[in-house]
Amino acid sequence: SGRFHQSVAEGRQAVAILERTSEPWWLGLAHWGVAFGLGFLGEFRAALEATARADALGNAIGDPRLQTYAAWTTGWLQAAQGDLDAALAACRKSLERRGPNFGRIGLGIEPHRGEVHARQHAAGVAGLDIAEQHLRAGVAARARPMY
Repeated sequence: SGRFHQSVAEGRQAVAILERTSEPWWLGLAHWGVAFGLGFLGEFRAALEATARADALGNAIGDPRLQTYAAWTTGWLQAAQGDLDAALAACRKSLERRGPNFGRIGLGIEPHRGEVHARQHAAGVAGLDIAEQHLRAGVAARARPMY
């Protein structure tokens, strides 16, 4: 967990620096990075606060990537805490928000894995089958880089 502690510390430094700039996208991405590290450390409340800040910035500038990152991460954090209904809603929101060039595989799998864990087996397995079809068809290989 040493690397996650380091990533959170460095992410918080980035947030402090970026708050003094006019770079809301990078500030939102820094908040998202902090949230990701905090999530791996089990600091869920602070992680959810950081994703909320990233989401707010994504909404303010109308950036679907930042909104998608925040929603997906919120879902992951909620699932880790056992709040599966909220997790599924957040992961579905991430799919709705994603831009046209955003990868379908990684985001597409998460809500269906959540459905399987929530014992909504039929919906979850069907969704995973679709994600597998996309993967086998080579969607992942043709996906555009995110940056």
